[in-house]
Amino acid sequence: MTLSRKKFNRQLGLIAAAPSFADLAQTDIIEEIHKASTKLSSPDPVANAADENFWQTVQKAYNQSSDFVNLENGYYLPSPTVVTDALIEKTKEINSLTSFYMRKRMIDERYAVRKKVAAFSGVPVEELLLMRNTTEALDTVILGLNIKPGDEILLATTEYPNMVASWDMRSKRFGITLKKIVLPLAAGNEEIVKAYEKNITANTKYILISHIMNVNGQILPVKRVSDLARKHGIEVICDASHSFVHVDYKLPDLNVDYFGTSLHKWMGAPLGSGFLQIKKEKIKNVWPLFGDNQRADDDIEKFETIGTAPWGIYLAIEDALNFHQTIGTKRKEERLRYLKNYWVDKVRDVPNIIFNTPFNAEQSCAITNFTIQGKDPRQIADYLFEKHKVFTVAYDRAGIQGVRVTPNIHNSVQDLDRLVNAIKSFSRS
Repeated sequence: MTLSRKKFNRQLGLIAAAPSFADLAQTDIIEEIHKASTKLSSPDPVANAADENFWQTVQKAYNQSSDFVNLENGYYLPSPTVVTDALIEKTKEINSLTSFYMRKRMIDERYAVRKKVAAFSGVPVEELLLMRNTTEALDTVILGLNIKPGDEILLATTEYPNMVASWDMRSKRFGITLKKIVLPLAAGNEEIVKAYEKNITANTKYILISHIMNVNGQILPVKRVSDLARKHGIEVICDASHSFVHVDYKLPDLNVDYFGTSLHKWMGAPLGSGFLQIKKEKIKNVWPLFGDNQRADDDIEKFETIGTAPWGIYLAIEDALNFHQTIGTKRKEERLRYLKNYWVDKVRDVPNIIFNTPFNAEQSCAITNFTIQGKDPRQIADYLFEKHKVFTVAYDRAGIQGVRVTPNIHNSVQDLDRLVNAIKSFSRS
């Protein structure tokens, strides 16, 4: 039988020796953010987005290098200091207790974190499992589904390369058909839904779709595509690596069958954390990548048999979630959109600038992809960093050539002013 944390600590006399994991989140900066939120002039998140006094308080929660301005937060978002501190303390405690922790406490505490993430996400804990990243989560599905020769998979050319590679591998091994479509990215959601609809055939079994495309930040109409798929008996796999707590929604809102995300991106959990969610009735249809003969076919924990893992990272997800909820998803979304609009509006008149991202609120939030006509995106990104110490990333993939700019809530408007000056300087060079 597993000991509870309190009982275990009482037995070892450790209650006075170390703070509880929950206590680690109750820091001065979180209290300061709470106080700052009470001083906001309006409860409206859109109005809050431009309140620099509030966001300056939030920015104090981060410890970022002063050597450059980081506007490439799409790879992963830095954790607030409170989360990093929690990770260190939890790792130290696990290390001090070693096997005793793993055998007596790990299962209960891991489950408690799962339960909180599931409740926040709007799904039952029986449908959600902690994982290291979106790739691990979605590969578990892609490589575990029962698919037979002749089955067809529908996906866009702009899907994340790791996911495309997994489907390519399955295609080579098992003879399934991949139908890769080019989405009309300059068009609205209606045209995008039609692009999927006209490519559905009687053999289409699954659709892979990103909620937010990583290359240019475009928000795709996942719910509408899912509703369409359901009419044809097709299951939907959603890559939500860039959408979870970037924009405000709960998982049931998307109506997908399989969902994967990384929590080290927009939530700011420790690097190497994410989760997989599968509708309960679909779990039995997916084989685990690693052997497990101890659990029922419809038990999502069958995917948890991966051997020993760094559980301190998973436990610190709770602290990242606590920090995130101090701000709120909708307030965060509107701040991110505000930051995007702030710098974009200042460079719209730059000669030959081209934006590869739509700007209406339904189709974009923080991420923007731009280029200067006739210039290599790598040349632009190199110039921004070497001459102005502004870090971005260049892309040339799936027909999109440009520089991805990804601010986050630790960035200030002064950071974006530096970006604006750097882009204008480049255009004159």
